[in-house]
Amino acid sequence: MAGAGSSVAGVLVLLVAVGFASGYCVTRLGSSWAVLPVIVVGCVLLIARRSRAGRARTNRSVCVLVLGDLGRSPRMQYHCISLSKHGYRVSFVGYLGTKPHSDVLASEKIKIVPISDLKGLTVGPRVLQYVTKVVLQSLQLLCVLLKIDTPAHVLLQNPPGLPSIAVTWLLCTVWGSSFIIDWHNYGYTIMALAHGEKHPIVQIAKWYERCFGRCSDYNLCVTNAMKEDLHRNWNIKATTLYDKPPLIFKEASLESKHSLFLKMAEDFPPFKPRAVRTGCSQTAELDLGGNGRRAPSAVTGAALNLNVVSSSPMQAQREGDGVDRTAFTELDPVTGTVTYAVGRPALLLSSTSWTEDEDFSVLLKALEEYEGFIKDGATLPSLVCVITGKGPQKQYYKNLIEGMHFKHVQICTPWLEAEDYPVLLGSADLGVCLHKSSSGLDLPMKVVDMFGCCLPVCAIRFQCLHELVKQGENGLIFQDSQELAEQLKTLLADFPGARGMLGTFRRTLRDCGLQRWDESWEQTVLPLLSGDVQ
Repeated sequence: MAGAGSSVAGVLVLLVAVGFASGYCVTRLGSSWAVLPVIVVGCVLLIARRSRAGRARTNRSVCVLVLGDLGRSPRMQYHCISLSKHGYRVSFVGYLGTKPHSDVLASEKIKIVPISDLKGLTVGPRVLQYVTKVVLQSLQLLCVLLKIDTPAHVLLQNPPGLPSIAVTWLLCTVWGSSFIIDWHNYGYTIMALAHGEKHPIVQIAKWYERCFGRCSDYNLCVTNAMKEDLHRNWNIKATTLYDKPPLIFKEASLESKHSLFLKMAEDFPPFKPRAVRTGCSQTAELDLGGNGRRAPSAVTGAALNLNVVSSSPMQAQREGDGVDRTAFTELDPVTGTVTYAVGRPALLLSSTSWTEDEDFSVLLKALEEYEGFIKDGATLPSLVCVITGKGPQKQYYKNLIEGMHFKHVQICTPWLEAEDYPVLLGSADLGVCLHKSSSGLDLPMKVVDMFGCCLPVCAIRFQCLHELVKQGENGLIFQDSQELAEQLKTLLADFPGARGMLGTFRRTLRDCGLQRWDESWEQTVLPLLSGDVQ
């Protein structure tokens, strides 16, 4: 590694020299001569790359790089797991914010290399803040990557790609490693949500992404629409690797559902059992408010059709008859049989990163309309709506939820362990997706995971959603809150029966033979690593 470090240091010194040489050429010889030092450096880098390429690519090591939270980067975690299964040593580089999946942590071939999350300046003009952060991240990323074993391949997630694309390209050039970009979206379109498309920073980011994106050796992307867009607008050839659910995403057994519901009932009252009429037992109705937690005025007779038998989490699961219960399931201690609770609510699930491209007011308004349907006499089940995830807008929406009061709907917003999330998806009755791609070219991975669990979905409409959600076959597509509310009403009209549209969608998902991640990865990515792709 000392050799690699000295090589990169030499390149950095060379680049500084180029800056001075170019400045001299401009002032002494004219602007046209300023490109001469750049051409010289380009030739040096090309020679260095060719001399090192054969040696670098014969080893079995890969750097998987995310300039973000590793635990919240499932696709890149799946890359790591697949690489390790095929004998590659993996350096998984990124921020340690959320715990990665247990398969990543347990693998002897995967080494997590942490990056500190730099915040940059918090004062001064926004442009200065951006520039400072980019410079600091570039230096930090160089220092971190110089400590890892020289990889044969570097697989980079984009976005975020500023400054990681340029830094990675530089190192791959010196190492002779192949440079692979996995395009999940365009970073500049995400920036445009906050600043507008015409903002200078957004335009610079777009130029940067286009310019350095062309420097990669191979490219992956998440949709055919993005593949076509990359080629048409930026002349970048990419291979579509659709998000596919790994085998951990499947329908949960009743026993698995019951165990998870018991666990969640310890922290979230919507999962606690409803009142059970046994003898002369007395219960009190608790106002849990919109978020499913106990409101300040705990005892009220009009706030919610939910009776919690005990304030102690563990006691709340077991009634006087010895039966372990949750709001959805119950376990007979004599037979050991788990069954659904009579009159159970429907479990509605949505997952989010709480960012600008997901407007959760659409779901909240739809739930208000659903509540209105029941008040007007419609025969519909009560709802427990679980919204999982972390992100910058979570507290904003939690504040909105706190101010909502339903009789037939409860909302809770947990963050789940990586091992619990697939079980919850496999336990839900219906999924809702509010992801609107900033570019219109990526697909929501959460829907892929839901389909892996045979969970039907209602998804908000955007440009290439048809590549994943088939209207009237595996789910429904809506435009606004009113249309979503009508879809909830239609799909849950027969609940908990299986003969209605919801049951039909679930049977379709069971019968479709959905391709899994391992198979798709072996067909698409493995040939890139072995050099079998032209």
